[in-house]
Amino acid sequence: MRSNGPCGATDQDNGGSTERGDAVAEVLVALRRLARGIDTYRFALGDRLDLGLAEILALGELLFDQPLRAGDVQARTGLTQGSITALLDRLEGRDLIRRSRPPHDRRIVAVTLTDAGREVAERMYAPLRERLGDGAAAGDAPDARTLVRSLTHLADVLDPPAR
Repeated sequence: MRSNGPCGATDQDNGGSTERGDAVAEVLVALRRLARGIDTYRFALGDRLDLGLAEILALGELLFDQPLRAGDVQARTGLTQGSITALLDRLEGRDLIRRSRPPHDRRIVAVTLTDAGREVAERMYAPLRERLGDGAAAGDAPDARTLVRSLTHLADVLDPPAR
């Protein structure tokens, strides 16, 4: 009897057919490795740029999608209302973001990156861009479209979009 650990299947689990169980176990192992790699990267990034996890998450969200309402930054980072105000205060104090109120609806707080914030956010992703680019150039990376589809599917499974 072969075992893949607590998340995997054994040969006896389903009458000797472990193909699906093995595939699921492999996905779970790959996800664990990916999560560990992301955590390691974020901690090192935080140390290098003197940023906490919440700051890294907020700057990353704003780099790829701005302006965002303060409430959207809150939802995407998982912070409470009080915590998001403190976070935005810290980022604004470091001149990394700007908050404004659009003239059409003064109740909204729009958040955008400053030039300095964009520079920091781009530096956050530079090493990843280089590594991904090097792998693609060497022919080691899967087709980019296939990778995006797979990662999007996994992201939807782990964090389903609001319906």
